[in-house]
Amino acid sequence: MTAGSRLGSAAIVVFVGALDHLQRTGSSLQHSIRMGLLVFLLTHSIYLPATLRGYLALPALSPPIRAVNGDWTLGVRALATMDPLVVGITTRLGPLLSVLFAVALLLGSLHLFDRLLGRVDTSTRRGHFFDRFERT
Repeated sequence: MTAGSRLGSAAIVVFVGALDHLQRTGSSLQHSIRMGLLVFLLTHSIYLPATLRGYLALPALSPPIRAVNGDWTLGVRALATMDPLVVGITTRLGPLLSVLFAVALLLGSLHLFDRLLGRVDTSTRRGHFFDRFERT
């Protein structure tokens, strides 16, 4: 799960960089996705080999892990409260429209987040942030 979330988040960083390029007129695509590609490549170079090693080592590690865990489970699903809403949306819209709705919801949330961050004075924040590094 950790490897999948890290690999997916690296792809999201590239995607957000590409969206940033589409919104700005003066920046190049290379400049907009440069940091995202670095994160993407670094994450894949670390997590893919680590995941493969873990997958191959899992049969050997399974008995000791079970001995420590004792088949302990939490007993509560974290997102169980969202099940009625999700089932209602997917049964009404169907799978394809549900995915499109989820993507639209994600992009709408990013747009609202972008509008909120547009009001923040980033130059002052960056100055305070990098001043700490210069003193160390």
